[in-house]
Amino acid sequence: MNKLTFSRTEKDFLNFSRIAAGPYRRRGIIYIIVAVGIGIALALAVIDVVRTAGYFPADKFTQTLLTTLIYFLMFYLLLRFFNAFGKQSWLAENGNFLSEKTFQMTAKGLSEESDYQRSFTDWRGVIGIQETPDYVLFYIDRMQAYLLPKSAFKNPEDIPAFLEKAHGYWQKAGGGTQAAEGKK
Repeated sequence: MNKLTFSRTEKDFLNFSRIAAGPYRRRGIIYIIVAVGIGIALALAVIDVVRTAGYFPADKFTQTLLTTLIYFLMFYLLLRFFNAFGKQSWLAENGNFLSEKTFQMTAKGLSEESDYQRSFTDWRGVIGIQETPDYVLFYIDRMQAYLLPKSAFKNPEDIPAFLEKAHGYWQKAGGGTQAAEGKK
């Protein structure tokens, strides 16, 4: 079974984003730390302005309580603001990612075709093959891959033979000696 026809979903896009960005997640933690730091700095600046204006009580406990409340209020408002953007779909309903695809694997390479585009990658251009519980990925760059849902296979028992054939083609073309292993 070298030719498969399937359609991807928005969930496939989000899962691929999570899988491909896995090695780069550490940067996300740094962004969170920076965001918390900025929130604290803004809250302290607001409190300092209010205190110097004479409206802030001098009691340390009350000052700490109000500082915390202002910080969480600002953080909550920022989260609500950024969350509003996350509710929009990243993909067009009639766009290429969600369109029906025909994927084909040959001894020469991989091809994928839809009503909107056609692509071909020689096996020498494949830098890794990864299997996850739901997908088979043929990486052609660190963040770019042919994303093949396992649900595209009519018979799940065909997947191991398909992967074995893919590894054979890839190694014969000079690709890596072992695939990038996915976490199961």
